[in-house]
Amino acid sequence: MARRSYSAKSAAAGKDIGAPGKQFSKIAASAGRQYGSAAAGKRVAGAILRNLRRGK
Repeated sequence: MARRSYSAKSAAAGKDIGAPGKQFSKIAASAGRQYGSAAAGKRVAGAILRNLRRGK
C-alpha cells in the first residue's frame, strides 16, 4: 500500500492530503460545522495534520 503524503507542496497544488478517512478537507469541513466557521475548521485540521506528520 502506498504511503500518503502530508507535504505542503501537495496541499499547495490543490491535492487533498491525508490517509483514507483522514483527508484534510473532510476534517476541516466537519470541524467548521462544529465550531461555527471555516477558519476554525482549518485550524483544527491543521492541528490534526501536525500530529499525523509528527507520527504521534
